[in-house]
Amino acid sequence: GLTIPDEGVILIDGQPVNHHTIQQVRSKIAWVPQEIHLPYELVCETVMAPFELKVNQALRLDEARMYKLFHELGLDNTLYQRRMQEISGGERQRLMIALAVLLNKKILLLDEPTSAIDPQTREKMIAFLQSLDVTLLSVTHDLQFAESCHRTISISKLRDLL
Repeated sequence: GLTIPDEGVILIDGQPVNHHTIQQVRSKIAWVPQEIHLPYELVCETVMAPFELKVNQALRLDEARMYKLFHELGLDNTLYQRRMQEISGGERQRLMIALAVLLNKKILLLDEPTSAIDPQTREKMIAFLQSLDVTLLSVTHDLQFAESCHRTISISKLRDLL
């Protein structure tokens, strides 16, 4: 919704994206950036922050589900009580993906979701993402991750279409 297309229409869940529908469309999407810089000192503060946003206020944090997601993503439960500066980039990525899933969005936008994790953790991440019942759009340089996707579009191929 930040850039208006020159032609055509963008549909999300059958709904056109325009200034009348943008808030409703955004309520269906969770975005996980590659670099995560948040103003919170503690992981628990980071986890709670999205639930305080107007668009998510009807949601409540389900701690049991959060810990289940932590386990599925190879995160230790003690992560919730740690300081953000004490966790690795890969832990941050997996934390933010768990948080996006906790928000029950239909669409996840992931920017380089495997850039800071080792090959074993990548396998776990791929299996986890494939188990979700969501639409997943991702940008990646990780060929193994890309090969696990149902559909890929190469930027070089995209240039040919333009």
